Amino acid sequence: VLLGGGILAGEALMGGGNTGPSPQQLTDAQLAEAKQLGLQGQGLSDTLNTGNLPGPLQSAISQATAGAKANVRSQYAQMGLSGSTMEAQALQQIDLQAQQQTFQQIQQLVSTGISETSLANQIYGQLLKFQVAQDEQLQQGINNFIGAIAGGAVRGAVSG
Repeated sequence: VLLGGGILAGEALMGGGNTGPSPQQLTDAQLAEAKQLGLQGQGLSDTLNTGNLPGPLQSAISQATAGAKANVRSQYAQMGLSGSTMEAQALQQIDLQAQQQTFQQIQQLVSTGISETSLANQIYGQLLKFQVAQDEQLQQGINNFIGAIAGGAVRGAVSG
């Protein structure tokens, strides 16, 4: 009985002879993923605080704005209305559209950031549950082992 309990406890302590990635490898990979998602999510959410888009997005909006303004200036110059109130209003409209697009991009980035942060928190929660379950299994294995030792000692004392 003692030997059987020892083998069972040893298997419980060593992971039961499972094949494939170890629980620690899975845990490490999930921790890395959660950390990455958390950092990305925080970075994207910070866009709301700064009001600035990441470089490539801001550059694309700036280039589109500059191109649209150059087109408007060219059109008004061809009509002989350079510097007119109508041209100024058209240029202001382009600036307004650029601000709206920037706001929409910030909204999307923050939404994505919140989703990534939430996903990271879910992964951390799953890892916590997994760790607690592992701890409980380890404790049960130790208790079984101790029970097997104690049972063997009691049987030996009774028969002797």
